[in-house]
Amino acid sequence: MTQPTQPTQSTPRAKPTQRARRRVAAFAVAFAALNASAACTFGSGSTGGSAPGGPLVNVVPDPAYRVSAYALAMTADGSQLAATCTLGTCFWDTATGALTRTLTNVDGTVLAWSPDGSILATRGPSPSSGPAGGRFETPVRLVSALDGTTLRDLNGHTGLVVADGSLGVTAAAFSPDGKTLATAGNDGTSRLWSIPDGRPLRTLDVGGTRATALAWSPDGTRLAVASVEVPVSVWDVATGRRVASLTNSPPQSYGVAWSPDGSRLATATSDPDQVVRLVDPNGGEATGGATGGATTLTKNVAAYSLAFSPKGDVLAFSQPRDRTVVLWPLTAGASSRTLSGHTNNPYAVAFSPDGASLFSVSTHDGVLRWDVKTGALATKFELPPARATASSSR
Repeated sequence: MTQPTQPTQSTPRAKPTQRARRRVAAFAVAFAALNASAACTFGSGSTGGSAPGGPLVNVVPDPAYRVSAYALAMTADGSQLAATCTLGTCFWDTATGALTRTLTNVDGTVLAWSPDGSILATRGPSPSSGPAGGRFETPVRLVSALDGTTLRDLNGHTGLVVADGSLGVTAAAFSPDGKTLATAGNDGTSRLWSIPDGRPLRTLDVGGTRATALAWSPDGTRLAVASVEVPVSVWDVATGRRVASLTNSPPQSYGVAWSPDGSRLATATSDPDQVVRLVDPNGGEATGGATGGATTLTKNVAAYSLAFSPKGDVLAFSQPRDRTVVLWPLTAGASSRTLSGHTNNPYAVAFSPDGASLFSVSTHDGVLRWDVKTGALATKFELPPARATASSSR
């Protein structure tokens, strides 16, 4: 699995043009999101390419691909977990790891579960081919979590065709009360939608070429948006006003998480430094826990997804480059723990509602459940069949 491009510290170079920076960012993210759409060949965890400006050609599926590593969705009670898989979208019992059902018609590469458990927000259909550099409309699709029936498409985001695939909607997250859906996309925007009627509420101009991750404040009044080209931004949901640009959290960020008490944001950045930070969401100085107020938790860590424990005393983040997951305590005197067990790159991570378990996912291993107290691997979730087997049943 190819990872996000990680800059190295070397001799200073001339500052690239904005156009060059956008090209680099788009291609870096394309390789980072190998399964960015089940409708496009990246859904199989694929390789291949074409000449810039030409049609998509020579895209080869990854035969070991089983589960998308980029999105995990969990019910509010923590009993079920969902992710894209070779069968469409797979659902597991979190206690046993058993694969309980599938929705073959739902692309869950981008996936969010409403708090009441009735709706899944997913990425709608997008083209699998086209001239590189071209743009297209890519909808957000709301489907029934029970049977996958399409409820409505939310249209507004546009996507970009790059040499090896199509990039459109990148993230989705329901507000704590379930009445609003936030989405992010490759068009440099985050959008807010009314769930009862599907109305577009606001368009937040994040800037740059790609917004990558979203996090709601616990009270649902603010939204944090990460990006590959601009610092993490914080927005007032009611007014659509940017209330903070967290310049102490540099660009090239693929993850952001809000602490349960609303006092801190965790960010993971890879440009210009590979760091994990705790930042004041009000735009002040960064804050810390056991680190004594330091802005940085750890350096030289190419982290991707971030999650706070329900009590806010532990931060979990994936390290795709090292094929590990880290549990970082935010209380004085405690030591971090590295969880090893994935055979290829893990990306998405999520805590159970009681904080006792952490879930992580990689394309070959699928979902793993870890015991947070001991750091032991508790359960390897049942894998769906390999694509060659699954294709005959779809």
